[in-house]
Amino acid sequence: MSAGAISIWVVFILHLIAMRFFWYWNFAWFDMVMHTLGGLVIGLVAYGICIRWSRWSTAVMIIASISASLFIGYLWEVNEFIVELYTGANLQPSIADTLADLGFDMLGAALAAGIAWIINRNTT
Repeated sequence: MSAGAISIWVVFILHLIAMRFFWYWNFAWFDMVMHTLGGLVIGLVAYGICIRWSRWSTAVMIIASISASLFIGYLWEVNEFIVELYTGANLQPSIADTLADLGFDMLGAALAAGIAWIINRNTT
C-alpha cells in the first residue's frame, strides 16, 4: 500500500475514532485539526499523483493539488449536509462552521502546496 493510501486511511480511522468517542463535540479544536489534516493529506496525495502521471509544470501541479483538496472538502461538507438532512444529526451547526471547515481545508491545501514546492525546489 502506498504512503498516500496509508495517510488517507489514517485520517479516516482517526475520524471514526473521534466520532465514536465524541471528540468533535468534547474538543472544539479537533474539527479544525481534522480539516487541516485532511486538506494536507489530500493535497499531498494529489500532488504525488500529478508528479507520477503528468508532465505539468510545478505551478499547475500545485494548483491541481489545492483544487483537489478543496473539492474533496466541499464534497465532505455536502455529505454532512445530506446526513444531517436525513438523520437530524447536528453536523453543521451554522454556515460559519461550514465556512470555517472549508477554510481549514484550504489551510491544509496551502500547507501541502508549500511542502510540494519545497520538495520540487530541492529535487530540480
